[in-house]
Amino acid sequence: WQDLLDAANRVRQDVFSDRVCTQLMKHPQLQAYTVLSENRATFSYDARRREPRESLWNGLNMISNLAMQLGHPRDDTLVAEVLGELKQKRLEEAEACQHELKNQIKLLKDSKELFEWIPFLQSIQDTLNQEINFLSIS
Repeated sequence: WQDLLDAANRVRQDVFSDRVCTQLMKHPQLQAYTVLSENRATFSYDARRREPRESLWNGLNMISNLAMQLGHPRDDTLVAEVLGELKQKRLEEAEACQHELKNQIKLLKDSKELFEWIPFLQSIQDTLNQEINFLSIS
């Protein structure tokens, strides 16, 4: 939920101010839902199909409904902008992970220690490359 609210804050600061986001995270209903779902719910995006999965759609719709409950008119672009912000954040995270992974692989190759881990790390690197490619074109 924090990621959704952070993204909403970045694209609609006038609606989802820092104060509003902090208060929403403290709201008893959200806390109860978060506690119940923490171990099973994830907001995920299917990069291959270029669409959010059901849990993410539900979260995005919640953001849209919250904006209206806060007294703002319905805004059809809000969901798309929040989703775009979430994808951009994930793209930045994946690129940072890819950079760190390249450094780790280079260190392993240079040190000649734990050489057997290199194929495993390279497979993770391939997966990150695919994710970055999908996120870059969607």
